[in-house]
Amino acid sequence: VNNISKIDITAPSKTQYNHGESLDLTGGNIKVTYENGTEETRTMTTAMITESNGSTVNMSPTTYDNTNKVSKTLKIEYTEDGVTETAYYTITIKNPIDQITIVTSPKTQYNLNDSTTGVGGTLKVTRKAGNYETINILDSMVSGLTTSVAGTGKTATVTYTDDGITKTTTYTYNVKDNITSITITPPTKSQYNHGEA
Repeated sequence: VNNISKIDITAPSKTQYNHGESLDLTGGNIKVTYENGTEETRTMTTAMITESNGSTVNMSPTTYDNTNKVSKTLKIEYTEDGVTETAYYTITIKNPIDQITIVTSPKTQYNLNDSTTGVGGTLKVTRKAGNYETINILDSMVSGLTTSVAGTGKTATVTYTDDGITKTTTYTYNVKDNITSITITPPTKSQYNHGEA
């Protein structure tokens, strides 16, 4: 009888995930060594992997830390012919931005050559898990805003980047050419006869 002398488990190589992604078992390996020295490889399956407490792996956590990440230790367990081996490895699940929308509009009415600083407005940043935060729109987040040429329905872009992911949204604004002075030139004729135009 060729009994198992040991089982070696190599954890999968992928340890960084986004919210809702499936486990990637690439690089995961189970090597069974028999008493006579022969070795065999077994295929790792997701059924062998649980949370460290034995529960089903949850790749869509409902809460994240203040960096929008969760680290968790997963347990890989394999049993064959009464021999069990267990290995643990840590993964990190990120809750990246999914979309941005303007909640409070930035300034949209300008006069020709007005300053474009202090645009104002707020942005709703929604993450993959569905949670969101509202942030102020900073001047540095706005591009395409210029007041050097008058016009209506001009488009500016708001760009927000977090943890390597960039999202954009747009809004429209108007630039009007204000009247700076009025000059009245009186008529040169000042003497009229009755009934004359």
